[in-house]
Amino acid sequence: MDNKIVRTTLVQAALRAVKYNEYLRNFYLKLKNKKGSGKTIIVVARKKLEIITVD
Repeated sequence: MDNKIVRTTLVQAALRAVKYNEYLRNFYLKLKNKKGSGKTIIVVARKKLEIITVD
């Protein structure tokens, strides 16, 4: 699978997670003012991927 497709899918999933998951929403809001929303959603996508792979 192409990296761009995987990255896009992870970002879309992170956007949904920020909307519905309180833990990830708080994590996102805490970092958003420092890094901006674009970079922060990438951080959330990586965090979500870590959560998925550890469990």
